[in-house]
Amino acid sequence: MQFKIKDFQQVYNISENKFRHLNEQLNIKLAFEDIVNIMNADLKGRSIELVTRIEVDVPETIACDVTKFK
Repeated sequence: MQFKIKDFQQVYNISENKFRHLNEQLNIKLAFEDIVNIMNADLKGRSIELVTRIEVDVPETIACDVTKFK
């Protein structure tokens, strides 16, 4: 498991009761497409094809902390 500095900062903020949770609207389908595009760019050099499908019942937007989603 790989930890980043942001992860340690979040743990520290939780322990010091300084945790912030932002509640924003996120277009989940666009975010998923961005993630797939980033992965495809990396996989293209390895001759790997990533095939994805988003089910029709996935909501257009969700409320979440966008900074933690990305």
